[in-house]
Amino acid sequence: MADLKKLIAFVEEKVSEMDAAIGPHPDWRDRDAHDAWQQRQGDAMDKLKEDLLEAGAKFNARPAVDFSIRLGGIRSTSTSGISGAVSNWLVAARKCIARDV
Repeated sequence: MADLKKLIAFVEEKVSEMDAAIGPHPDWRDRDAHDAWQQRQGDAMDKLKEDLLEAGAKFNARPAVDFSIRLGGIRSTSTSGISGAVSNWLVAARKCIARDV
């Protein structure tokens, strides 16, 4: 369980870094700012995936169906891409710890 707690803290840190790198969503009418935001979002998600792969995560993507992550013995999926799958993984990991307490 200690390892899972460390993984949760690591994933939370990486998600925070991703959110900070993306920044707030600009006004949709500012096309240039929105395009730049989308580029930052894509780059930050790629970085999140790289960081999690280094931590032992396995990813699987089925375009237009779902995206999955397996890390620390927990598998989660989402139809909203890597950020949704990672968010769902955090929920599942926290539930696993709460169940084992």
